[in-house]
Amino acid sequence: MALPEGCQGLYLGTGTVPFESAAAGVSKFHEIRGTFAEATVWQHDRDPGQDDPVHRALNWVELAAAIHDM
Repeated sequence: MALPEGCQGLYLGTGTVPFESAAAGVSKFHEIRGTFAEATVWQHDRDPGQDDPVHRALNWVELAAAIHDM
């Protein structure tokens, strides 16, 4: 399935904490390792459809964008 227009997925990995953040007490840091525009939704017992929780969650992204564009 394609992600909604204007959205992209991120591959995150643990990175080195920048000096400024380490000085502020930050001990964990994630960095972007890659991006994606499509994802595969797997269901072991059925084909995913429009009522699937992933599809429904992504519909909220489009709804929120429409509300904020008003």
